[in-house]
Amino acid sequence: AYTMELVQRSDREHYLIGLLQSSHSRRHWFAVRALAVELAQAADHSAEAASLRLQWWRSELAALSERRATTSREKTDHHHHHLEDQQ
Repeated sequence: AYTMELVQRSDREHYLIGLLQSSHSRRHWFAVRALAVELAQAADHSAEAASLRLQWWRSELAALSERRATTSREKTDHHHHHLEDQQ
């Protein structure tokens, strides 16, 4: 994935730490670390390029948040249906 590769290239120490994360946490770990890399590198780019990269991150984080909310609602609905079936 892009985030894992970015961290591997730019932040070797955190890349190795990320490999030790549980499979459930790993994707999130690398996303946060990649964002940190992008923010640190923003000063090396033009204002326009940095702005485009940050907009991409805003979109990605919003999509991740929506996916988590959807998954949470699905789990809650499944749990409620399971409880109703038991009654």
